Amino acid sequence: AAGAAHEINTPLALIAGRSHLLCKWLANTEFSGAAAEIEEASMRATEIISALSESVRPIEIMVRPTQIGRLMAEACNDLPDHRGERVSIRSNGPLPTALVDPDHLRCVLVEMIENGLRASHDGPIVLEAECIDGDLHLIVRDNGSGFSENALHNAFEPFFSDQPAGRRRGLGLSMARRLIEAHGGSISLSNRTGTQTGARVSIHLPEAVVSTPAGKTFIATS
Repeated sequence: AAGAAHEINTPLALIAGRSHLLCKWLANTEFSGAAAEIEEASMRATEIISALSESVRPIEIMVRPTQIGRLMAEACNDLPDHRGERVSIRSNGPLPTALVDPDHLRCVLVEMIENGLRASHDGPIVLEAECIDGDLHLIVRDNGSGFSENALHNAFEPFFSDQPAGRRRGLGLSMARRLIEAHGGSISLSNRTGTQTGARVSIHLPEAVVSTPAGKTFIATS
């Protein structure tokens, strides 16, 4: 896949460059719309190839003691247009310090939160942390319609998506699983049960917690 992506990028770069020139040359003509479509399609293809290369590149994990509460807040703050304000951060106890790669884990949380926000049409999201016998559990819950049976079985496959045409590339969950497994952990999907609807994404990082400060249970709204 990496080799194919490299080979495709060479002619694709030529197409993207020439289509950009075409847009300039054909501006204010009847062909300007067609030229713009070619440029947009070439850029979209470039993004797909870049994402494919990223999805197969070896992952280097650099763990260090990380305050999980701060990391969760940073993930919410990374969302554009103040969408992180719709996320409630909760914990079953004092938020711990854990041995994780903060950059990679933050990317995973941002992806999970964005998925939940889209599924619930920007409704409220809960980002929850649990510390159990040294294991760290991170959970993202939304109030959307939940995962379809097809998504529950295939959501971690590269390029899979339940969304219609114009959807995202479908690499977010696939990459998230690679990053979590590189930590020695696991990630799973389920639907909420009972009277509560929506999806639930659970991340398990075994033996990650290195210290838990004394204090009250952390329950906050980002």
